[in-house]
Amino acid sequence: MNIFVADVDSVIYDGTGKKTELLKHVPLVLESGVSLCVQMEDIDFVLFPVKTYIGRVAVGLRKSDMPLDVVLAAVEKVVLQFKKYPKYVKELASKLTAWTGKRIVGVSSTPEEHRLFVRKMLSPVALEIINIGQDDLYVFPPTDLPAVKYGKLAVSEACENSCECVRQALVVERYAVGSGLLRYGDFFEYDVHISVERGDISTVRARLCSSSVEEFADKLKIGVEAAYKEQLRVEKKYLLMFDMGIDCYLFSRGVSEMRTDG
Repeated sequence: MNIFVADVDSVIYDGTGKKTELLKHVPLVLESGVSLCVQMEDIDFVLFPVKTYIGRVAVGLRKSDMPLDVVLAAVEKVVLQFKKYPKYVKELASKLTAWTGKRIVGVSSTPEEHRLFVRKMLSPVALEIINIGQDDLYVFPPTDLPAVKYGKLAVSEACENSCECVRQALVVERYAVGSGLLRYGDFFEYDVHISVERGDISTVRARLCSSSVEEFADKLKIGVEAAYKEQLRVEKKYLLMFDMGIDCYLFSRGVSEMRTDG
């Protein structure tokens, strides 16, 4: 799709190859609520605001590139597939130095008496170490990591998206039981402690059994916009994404544990 979609915080989709240039004009389009024509390399682009399930976004494309109804259908599809991260995840990611390529993020929870020792042990392989209160946030290159003797080092898979790396590391820290080096990609090998609250069980089960937000809405007998907001609420609450296989496994475990306890 030769379209560009962005909200006030981030680029949601870019099929134009003009992301950097178009992004400069997004604030004006969203603040004014009117269309804007931009010429780049003798090509006329138009940017215009569109109301979507995640709020107002700016949509850009070449003039007369495709019919408006096709564009709006494409925007709706892109928006429904876009990952929305909780504010605290984005705030942690913003503390990290920007990177290109793949990196691994780790969250180290260590008894205070061993914290300095762990830092010294990991510093030769770490690209960045940030104090985030009781824990430390690490950035590593996509390589093998040393075993951790004290506490717990929860690490993400290697990926390009810093928010996703932070989220995965926090998920491991929150739900994986054990100490030492624990990886997001190895969740199936770990003991897991997660419980989905009773009031969320029917929602989680309905979404796990749905292949799309539209199908999820049908199961709940509500509109697609309301279903999307409900999905976001649950994802934010448990820090899990319904389009990630490991996260769906964790949701399933959480539902099972709650039913067993009940």
